[in-house]
Amino acid sequence: SFMEKDLAFYYTKYFKKNFSFKSYNAKDLAGLVELIQDTLTVNKGSSFLEPVLAEDTPIANFVKITEEHRRDRQRRLDAGDETAELKLPRSAPAPPARQPPSSSWQGGSSHRSGPPAVGSRAPPPARGPPSYSHSNGSHYSRSTYTGSSAQKRAYT
Repeated sequence: SFMEKDLAFYYTKYFKKNFSFKSYNAKDLAGLVELIQDTLTVNKGSSFLEPVLAEDTPIANFVKITEEHRRDRQRRLDAGDETAELKLPRSAPAPPARQPPSSSWQGGSSHRSGPPAVGSRAPPPARGPPSYSHSNGSHYSRSTYTGSSAQKRAYT
């Protein structure tokens, strides 16, 4: 349990993004609690936010509650009740991360994207040398064969 003033702190801590009532189309905490009334309440005496369900409630119960509410909203929408629709604002998708230019394993730069061309070979997976131990506790390593650096050509 915690107070309303700490809600933004815990939201940011666990979801790694800033909390805003606007994200849930709510004006204040009462509007948010109305939206998730089966999982969260505000204690009248202490003003603490408290869970409705026990701490050890299985995840399956949350899924069942969510599905029941979805079906109820859909039934109400089908009957013409427009207030049943969830109107959560959509945030703009994050721009794709820029990837730094990388050089091909063959030494040149590659400007192609997608799967490798037919007949081309990918670089061998990186492996470290295996470690062996003897019954007397001593350890030694052996180097592994990494293969030829020559490229194979496709038959034409």
